[in-house]
Amino acid sequence: MSITPTDPVDAGATRSMPTRKSRRWSRKWRLGPGEDSLVRSFPVALYRANPDGRFSGPRHVNPALAGILGYDAAAFVENGALWASRIHEEDLPRVLSSLADSVQAGRFSSEYRWLCADGSERIFQDRGLVVRTDRNDDPPQIHGTCCDITDRRRLDRQLLWAHRLESLELFTQDFVHDLKNRLVVVLWNLDGMKRAVETGVSDGRERDRVTVALAGAEACSALIEQFHMMAQPSVHRVQALDLPALLQRMQRLLATVLGDDITLEIVTASSLPAVYSDQVQLESILIALATRSRNAMADGGGTVRIEAVHAAPWNGAAPPTPTSDFVEVIVKDTGPPDDPSLDAAHQWQHQLISGLLVQDGGEIVIGNEADGPRTVRLRLPCR
Repeated sequence: MSITPTDPVDAGATRSMPTRKSRRWSRKWRLGPGEDSLVRSFPVALYRANPDGRFSGPRHVNPALAGILGYDAAAFVENGALWASRIHEEDLPRVLSSLADSVQAGRFSSEYRWLCADGSERIFQDRGLVVRTDRNDDPPQIHGTCCDITDRRRLDRQLLWAHRLESLELFTQDFVHDLKNRLVVVLWNLDGMKRAVETGVSDGRERDRVTVALAGAEACSALIEQFHMMAQPSVHRVQALDLPALLQRMQRLLATVLGDDITLEIVTASSLPAVYSDQVQLESILIALATRSRNAMADGGGTVRIEAVHAAPWNGAAPPTPTSDFVEVIVKDTGPPDDPSLDAAHQWQHQLISGLLVQDGGEIVIGNEADGPRTVRLRLPCR
């Protein structure tokens, strides 16, 4: 990136007490012809940021993208603190943590939500390298790019939603059967009450009939609510989730996806903390992984085991205390190794899932040496 300094600007926007270093690094930058063409042609921004600060630094933002964000492109160059000030408050600590780690790693990578001037949200993916100068008193800087991936993430969710709808087609048959059976119980007891009222003859079972009818109606209502939640798309919303309860609610749906020939095992550790993720998104990811396992064992029976545990090192060492910052959902099946012809499709699916989890502060690990190729670990933050 050939960027050359020009006139300095007020560094007070990035630090309350500007120093000689901060004044030298908080400057306007003029892009070369190639970089300027890149910024004007694509929804990206080129930037320089201080890894020891609050992600502040000048950014050259595509003018059209700046318009979508609700700002003038020049504002991001003149005010180095503007970009970081609009990162979603739930994502900012994770971004700053990755920023601090980048000094040792030599590179920076993060994905986060950004608040536009009108209050709407966009999703950005940042990539950068740590650059050091020959001057001993110059702090390192990150030279990077950030790209608007809002539309890509929206398509990713739509693709996961397609897997969810496929599973709902199977679940609907069981749902209708159960709903019909429960309604029969309700109707039978209400019919008995009706006959007692019409004939004036009581057999002393009216209270029991009312109790059973109410219980049946409540069960029907719960079934309908569960189906509605599974079939209703929702806006992405990160919230605290009771993972054991979520897996318990999904057990029947996942078993339906797998079919009668495949055994489903769900095991949860005790005292698991709440995890933070989007519920619909997490459910859709589990359905997609169950579908992958079903396809791998299409020729015969097998077992799919879903386990929720406190986060542990990848080498299988003893898990940490229940106050761990992450919980793992381990999905493992007894199917054969993947068909090489499907590798590209599975890699694409894993990249899709990884992108969605990273946005919420999680990650996915597939088939390490200790687990074997048929194991997928979802690492979910507890905050």
